[in-house]
Amino acid sequence: MAELTWTTKSVVGARAVLEVSTGGGEPEKFMLPSRDTARPDVLDMLDRAVSMYPDLREHRPAIESAVRGDDEWPEPLSLDDLEELRPVPQPPLHALPSEIRPWLKDAAGRIGCPIEFMIVADVVARSSLAARWVAIQPKRLDDWKVVPNLWGCIVGTPGAMKSPAFTEALRFVQEFEDAAGPENQDAREKHAHRLEVAKQVRAVNSATIKEQLAEGKPPAVVSSDSSLVVAEPEPPAQTRFVTNDPTIESLQCIVNDNRSVLLFRDELVGWIASLGKKGQEHARSAYLEMWSGNQKSSVDRLSRGHQRVEGSVAVLGGIQPDPLRRHLADVARTPAGDDGMLQRFQAVVWPSWKVRKGVDRAPDVGALDRAREAYQHTKAPPAEVVAHGDRPHVVKFDAAAQDRFDQWFDEIHEELARPMPERVESAVSKQRSFVPSLALLNWLADGAPASGVGLSHIENAIELGRFFFRHALRVLHVEDPVARDALRVEDKIREREDRLGKVTKREIARWLNSDNTRASAVVELLVERRLLLPESKPTTSKGGRPTTVFIPNGKWMGAAP
Repeated sequence: MAELTWTTKSVVGARAVLEVSTGGGEPEKFMLPSRDTARPDVLDMLDRAVSMYPDLREHRPAIESAVRGDDEWPEPLSLDDLEELRPVPQPPLHALPSEIRPWLKDAAGRIGCPIEFMIVADVVARSSLAARWVAIQPKRLDDWKVVPNLWGCIVGTPGAMKSPAFTEALRFVQEFEDAAGPENQDAREKHAHRLEVAKQVRAVNSATIKEQLAEGKPPAVVSSDSSLVVAEPEPPAQTRFVTNDPTIESLQCIVNDNRSVLLFRDELVGWIASLGKKGQEHARSAYLEMWSGNQKSSVDRLSRGHQRVEGSVAVLGGIQPDPLRRHLADVARTPAGDDGMLQRFQAVVWPSWKVRKGVDRAPDVGALDRAREAYQHTKAPPAEVVAHGDRPHVVKFDAAAQDRFDQWFDEIHEELARPMPERVESAVSKQRSFVPSLALLNWLADGAPASGVGLSHIENAIELGRFFFRHALRVLHVEDPVARDALRVEDKIREREDRLGKVTKREIARWLNSDNTRASAVVELLVERRLLLPESKPTTSKGGRPTTVFIPNGKWMGAAP
């Protein structure tokens, strides 16, 4: 095996010299450009060494790295996270509220669906109720408040029993919606009556105005008579808990009346597609803003006038794997379109599941009653909160829970300091509000103890948050065409004799047997992850229009230790 020796000085000056010894005689010396240069003839010189000594091929990345200097290679983000399905853990049932857990287990067993489906729907449903009146202040002194408004998604194939799971998990929210129906209907009928009265009064007043003007009264005197002015009655507030297919304008009205509502779509792909259509940009941005529950916005429309929107929308639905892959592929092809909507679905599961038959038995009435009581605690503020009148009511951690949260919060920021794809970084950063939300929901299900959100509430929230995050990684990293092509390009580069030689977009298109559009998407991904480094070069030695070539990152190819 040939031995490599590097020196930085020789008889010809401060130049990088490669000395190659095969075990006998004087070593062969190759004069290479200085370490602060990346001229094209570097590769030519190395080609000579490799052609004369085949044993040097495996050292080619190390040679190139030494010429460039290891510190010149940026830290790459690997493609290892693009595997099709990441492993996911079993659900931590012990981390679920004891008032809710028996009902979820019983329902999943009767339906024959993964209990993960029930967990997602339950968490999101309870968050839509809690966000109507309560928030948590996670830090000791900072007044940052988190409204427990969550978005959830179930990923499953057709026949995975998503719809029956939704029906069961939303039974209590639907009960609240049904109970509010008669009262809402009565309010609408009274409003219609008031509208008709106002209409008739305006007609009478209109006749009076005409008579006064005909009698010669000055218009200024007539217009100042406030008794002739009848304002149109304001529409009554409608108590709502769930909606399915609202316009963004009607949804904003519901939010204003209730502060929070659950938007349920059995199939989310249609909803996502509708928000991606031309002309729906304002609706998409409005949903993104209402995710946090802390945003306040002013809406001005010719038909409705000025409207102040304050509140949140919880979103829940299902999606099949193939539409999910297509959506991720679309986002990958247009990186500017990744506005973080998918990362907002933090309560997400994609379990590895084989369809099985449910158990034909009567529901556990005791479990149902306990769960219903927990939902009532979540929906209805305690009497002392109602008397105080603040919206939202703010709760805090007790001392032990605060210490545990602070520790976890520091761990999240340490994680964020590591290199990771932007899509994953966005999901990690949103854990900072997700886990406090889960802790608050645990506290509410526990009867809202006056001592505040306790240690067990935050511990269980952290564990449940990790479980959901592992599923989110599976969703965010599911294989899409661009990722698959990127992995193929990596294999092709590693198969080459000159792994660090320049690559062109045309060469990548040839490897993929595709056009430049597809190759461009792959190049964008590899450049974004700092795996290919763009370099602009003249077309000819005499100049001309520049062209871009790409140099594989030496650390990616194993050139750096």
